Amino acid sequence: MAGAGSSLLYSFLLFIATLSLQEIYREKLASSELFTILGGFTSSLIFLMLLTFVGNYQETCGVRTGWGTVIIAEAVALIAASRSSSLYHNLLSVFCCAIKRGQQTFRNHAVKK
Repeated sequence: MAGAGSSLLYSFLLFIATLSLQEIYREKLASSELFTILGGFTSSLIFLMLLTFVGNYQETCGVRTGWGTVIIAEAVALIAASRSSSLYHNLLSVFCCAIKRGQQTFRNHAVKK
């Protein structure tokens, strides 16, 4: 299993690479409905990479904020996604809400046990 430091580095590098590719192919991703969905998917990957990066950064520093990690990652991912296309930002918002809801459900289920 990768440590927090290496996971932090890998998630940051993947974030930069994915965002760069999304910027390079901005016009292609906005050309059709299928490519727009693909752009939303890559924006969701950007969110997950940022969530991993921020979580590992906080773990490395010894600070844990829980929901703060999700909020920071969501804000940065929404800014990055809206930079490429405004449609991605709508798809990413739905994905972020689904992740938040899943975390709430998991937490509620874990508390009951």
